[in-house]
Amino acid sequence: MSQEPVNIAGVCAFPNPNGVRDMRFVDCYYNTLFYLPNHSNIIITKPDGTQMKQQCSYIDDYHTYIGQCGFHIMEFAEIAWRNGYSYLPEHPQERDCCDTYALYQLKDIIRSDYFCSSYESAKGRIRPSDYRCVYRGNLGPGVPLEDLRKKHSTDHRPRSGNLRAICDSDILLVNQGGKQTAYYVESEKFQELPPGFTEKIARQNEPGKTKRKQEPER
Repeated sequence: MSQEPVNIAGVCAFPNPNGVRDMRFVDCYYNTLFYLPNHSNIIITKPDGTQMKQQCSYIDDYHTYIGQCGFHIMEFAEIAWRNGYSYLPEHPQERDCCDTYALYQLKDIIRSDYFCSSYESAKGRIRPSDYRCVYRGNLGPGVPLEDLRKKHSTDHRPRSGNLRAICDSDILLVNQGGKQTAYYVESEKFQELPPGFTEKIARQNEPGKTKRKQEPER
């Protein structure tokens, strides 16, 4: 016998008939990132390092309350993708994919003497203080760096209205498996930067004090 839908705050929902109330979170490619028990929190981080704690509540296997608003799981992933937010469990479990990345661009391309330069040309002049974090995102399982280049270089890239396309001299800070690595972006490759540089640039926009907010910006 087919399951009858339930109206939950205007959502035509189909709660799991087995009583399981775990909430699934995905990235913008619909890759599963992690599951949360009902009424658990996620931490949303903006490009400037500001964090928001949001309690999440189960509606059905494809819809979740985040703060005071209901979202389809893919809708929330797309909103985060458009705005440059990353989102992680407040209390990660071993099975969770908590990999993230941040895109850094030069603050002042007019005064910089290595904007759009290759690594060999810019080496010795690259300073963490020249950069600011302009975008954060979740990094799904098995997503290669080249996919990030494609994502941030098309006309339909996230935040295209106020961010230029990714190019040589940009930096990707990747947090994968608990390890942070900074890469200097070049047209054909990604040049890994020294650990000391990685530590300094990561500290510049280190996630700040967590605060509560009613809902993510749409």
